[in-house]
Amino acid sequence: MLLRISVLGAAIVGVALLLGWMQPAAAADQFQSGADLLGTPSPQPSGPPPNTGTPEQTAKLAAAAGKYDIAGMKLGMPLKEAMQTLKAHNPKLQMKKDTIKYDVLGGELLYGLTLTSPDERFIFSLTMPPNPIVVSKLARVLTFTKETAPTQQVIVEGLIQKYGQPSYDNGPNQFNDANLRIINWLDDADGSRMKDETGQLCTTSNSFTGIPHRSADAGQMPAQGVAMLLESRFSIGQGDVCETRRMVQARLQRCCQRQNILAAPDLVGALVVHMGDGPLDEQATGATHEMLVNAVKAKDAKDKAGAQKNRPKL
Repeated sequence: MLLRISVLGAAIVGVALLLGWMQPAAAADQFQSGADLLGTPSPQPSGPPPNTGTPEQTAKLAAAAGKYDIAGMKLGMPLKEAMQTLKAHNPKLQMKKDTIKYDVLGGELLYGLTLTSPDERFIFSLTMPPNPIVVSKLARVLTFTKETAPTQQVIVEGLIQKYGQPSYDNGPNQFNDANLRIINWLDDADGSRMKDETGQLCTTSNSFTGIPHRSADAGQMPAQGVAMLLESRFSIGQGDVCETRRMVQARLQRCCQRQNILAAPDLVGALVVHMGDGPLDEQATGATHEMLVNAVKAKDAKDKAGAQKNRPKL
């Protein structure tokens, strides 16, 4: 059952400058809590789902999430620190914000950033208030020309050196004009590397999705998907085992097939590396869900109190 909240969708605001970077523009502040916005204390939820999550739990999980990195940026990293790291890596990236607006809160929630340059793109998914604002999912897309393309052997050797032995690798023979080479690294709750014979474990979990099935690309979750996760209590904390896991996935696409240019068979035209942390993502989403629930309850109580004063002549 979805909350009765008006969602205006994702406002892609042209490039607001976090940390004074790029062109200055006014940026919507992240909310601190539903109670702050409404000016009244938020009532306690009557029956929260399991694993609802709290800001304190999110902060603890964020501190433990940074086992792996992409270009120096880690899961659980505070947004300000991630942006500083990204600026040092590539100051030419252009940024757009992904937001969702709820009338009951009176403003926008920033749930993601997409940063783009001609040859690479970064996608940050962010935890939302009342959580500390940290990176909860991260993707990097690299594109190469025929002149700059590395071989798949060079890419795979570098990935294994960085992330360890894979849980799944569909192999170099799948790297052709029709298919992608897909490599997954999946860690269990205790940090142990798992084996995955089929490459399907947890790949459809919300904490790890973001890569189209047949493309070496990555995209931010649309506002409708974010709204469904935030508004439905049945989508949060259902005890799925993937909520306890962490994953890195790499996708390699053959060079130059879109330009229809003949190239050496092993040249990589596009690479995406995508990572997510199940515990961090689930707990943070649950905490924001509860903030919305409490805000709706507070608004309903206020509306009901106002209606009690309406006494028509009978």
